[in-house]
Amino acid sequence: MFINESFLSFVWQFQYFDHDDVSDLNGNQVTIIAPGTRNTDSGPDFSNSAVRIGEVTWHGFVEIHVKASDWISHRHDKDPAYDNVILHVVWEDDSAINRTDGTRIPALELKRRIYPGMIHRFNNLIYNSVHAIPCAADLPRIDIIHRTSMLERVLIERVKEKSDLVLSLLEACEQDWEEASYRILFMNFGFKINQHPMMALATYLPFRLIKKHSDNLGQIEALLFGTAGFLEKRKVDEYYGMLTAEYAFLKRKYGLHNSILTRHQWKFMRTHPANFPTLRLAQLAAFLHKRQSLFGMIRDNRNIREIYRAFESPVSEYWKSHYDFGRRWERKNSLGNGSIYGLIINTCMPVLGAYGMFSGENAFIGQAVEVLSQLPQEDNRITRVMENLGFENPNSATSQALIQLHNKYCIKRKCLDCKIGVKLLQMDDFQTGQAPG
Repeated sequence: MFINESFLSFVWQFQYFDHDDVSDLNGNQVTIIAPGTRNTDSGPDFSNSAVRIGEVTWHGFVEIHVKASDWISHRHDKDPAYDNVILHVVWEDDSAINRTDGTRIPALELKRRIYPGMIHRFNNLIYNSVHAIPCAADLPRIDIIHRTSMLERVLIERVKEKSDLVLSLLEACEQDWEEASYRILFMNFGFKINQHPMMALATYLPFRLIKKHSDNLGQIEALLFGTAGFLEKRKVDEYYGMLTAEYAFLKRKYGLHNSILTRHQWKFMRTHPANFPTLRLAQLAAFLHKRQSLFGMIRDNRNIREIYRAFESPVSEYWKSHYDFGRRWERKNSLGNGSIYGLIINTCMPVLGAYGMFSGENAFIGQAVEVLSQLPQEDNRITRVMENLGFENPNSATSQALIQLHNKYCIKRKCLDCKIGVKLLQMDDFQTGQAPG
């Protein structure tokens, strides 16, 4: 039998224990008036709790532990933030616990009060399940309302989680939303394998400089390829020579000589030519051509088709028939549908979410969800796993929610933090039999 704090918190939150003749270990009668609200931040586990101990009603915090002595091992005895704990709810009361001023904290031991059926069900669901997704066998019992409710919650979590990077970039960019949007765009154009050099390139080559040459695609390419370190070889062809000369002039003009990457920092090995960083930079240059605002385009455009068309911008003539300098091929070198959808998901969603969090205008978080709902569903290993369990996946909003649910809850077996897992535990009648002795 395995017991952890998450299970005890679940039991306390929903009051799933025997309430007959409840008393603390000092014999004082305990009446739970309100269990309180689950705290997901630092500090005690439940806030706004109310309990009557003896003749006195207390309002404050409740802390949950498997053993009372965990209070010491977690160093709460040194933290004044825990002085307002009014009740210590534990599986086993193995130690007397005091506040920092020396006063005793009342303890409620649940060891003999939780119904055995619930403990058994908890262990079977989370720890004894043979499935990678613990609730796989029981999921058909959960109706669409509870599934949808959980997916809506984790989608907002994912938007906010992805937005944290933009907020950190915003701080690095001194609250310049255009520059922060520009950097996240560059990172996403790295498509995982070249994200780090792309981010360095965006730092070395700010958007305000690119905007000065936004009407000249050749100069944008010269700035990108030159700063990226791709113009350091001998002349490859006429186009290469033109870029080299152009970059030499711009480098002197803007003092870029100390802000340059080298070709060896970019990954080409075991990469399909369509993903070569040279071709990605050409596609990025096409997107930036005649672009005076990135943040404005994302913030003010609710029609995903307009954003999609911006990513469809055709590459320059040279890159229509090359994937690297001096290397020809006859392929379509514009961004494909899947790449564009990925760029929109990973750029527009976090920028809108970050702006909503920063400004306090939740409508922008809703706009991020709306953008996702206009995109087709993603098809990857995780979405296929979740679809096989019976989840519908009609668009990218549900795809992102399924990925978040899988990664943050299912494979971590955090079933008691999931509405689906909680509902499964609540569906059976556990109030039968004797409490464990």
